[in-house]
Amino acid sequence: MRLAKSLIHKLSNQIQSQKLVSLNAIHRIWDNLFLGNHHYAQKAQRAAEEPIEQLFMFIERYKIVEQLFSCIPILIAIPMIIIVSRQQVSSHITSLGALVAVLPRSLQLLQNIHSFCTSLTNVLFLHNKINNLSRFVERLPKQSLISERVPQSIMIDCLQGPTNQVWTPKMLLQYPIHLSLPQGRFLITGSNGSGKSSLLRHIKQKHPEAVLWGPDIVLGIETLNGSIGEKHRCILLEILKNSNNNLLLLDEWDASLDQFNTKDIDQQLNELALIKTIFEVRH
Repeated sequence: MRLAKSLIHKLSNQIQSQKLVSLNAIHRIWDNLFLGNHHYAQKAQRAAEEPIEQLFMFIERYKIVEQLFSCIPILIAIPMIIIVSRQQVSSHITSLGALVAVLPRSLQLLQNIHSFCTSLTNVLFLHNKINNLSRFVERLPKQSLISERVPQSIMIDCLQGPTNQVWTPKMLLQYPIHLSLPQGRFLITGSNGSGKSSLLRHIKQKHPEAVLWGPDIVLGIETLNGSIGEKHRCILLEILKNSNNNLLLLDEWDASLDQFNTKDIDQQLNELALIKTIFEVRH
């Protein structure tokens, strides 16, 4: 088992990593099957075949290693038993009856040895998986939420609030972390791909207590029913009612909302801008 330990750990890591890749590929099959057409469904399925085959290949390797190291003690013991039994029977013919009597127990013992070795490999396998899970977040590759290059095409305008200060992305990125951002409602504008959403994520990174919400972000633990617009409206109202959120970062909050709800929430944001700091990107 000591010889097998490093190999089992390696296979455990490979199986775990490949399982994540396979689950991601299967998820794409689901989306393309129900939200795309036949062409997209087939393309996603073909793309998922390779990682799934790779996953089963790693599992098959582990099973081979598991059975190999579980059978080695038996393969060593059986020839020894045969040699000893042959010598014993040759010199004492009366011991043949005793050999026949203990043979079933011997087979049961060998079966227990096999089960014990199999359990040991499973323990090593699960132990390594648990260790991987405990260090999963810290082992993830770190990526910067926004590039060091300050976007030049982004504009920040004060829409409402006690301040009329004009902000630039560079000023915002260099604002001291220990100071609270000025109250008011600030609109971030720019062309597609200019980095508006990245700028919001960067602010969130510098201010952990801020609330960042966008159409692809689900906040809260309650299961919401209704259309996408209704769910967005409920989440927005919950965020606005939470008085602890002194810094709100809203990414295209008006997406999927009708004119009436957009006007209602827009009015609430104007009122909150007198006591809170709001940075928003409009749809």
